[in-house]
Amino acid sequence: RLRPVSLDELLALLRARRSVSAFRAEPPPRALVERLLEAAVLAPSASNAQPWRFVVVSRREAIERLEAGVRAAVERIALAVEPAAVA
Repeated sequence: RLRPVSLDELLALLRARRSVSAFRAEPPPRALVERLLEAAVLAPSASNAQPWRFVVVSRREAIERLEAGVRAAVERIALAVEPAAVA
């Protein structure tokens, strides 16, 4: 069972979090993915609307196409927001 955490513990966890930009080549175990999805659908939402949809992508080619699309979109957004910073 999970135990309640104090505000100090929560803040320490939030401060210690890091963004990940390099991932392992091997996929996570399916059981882990299923548990993470279970946790995600239990997360609260406004008016309990739970508007999210999840897609698990496991084919390497599809992941690489998604990565390229996201990079291109981020570059377009960056140019629109701050043209001088990217050029």
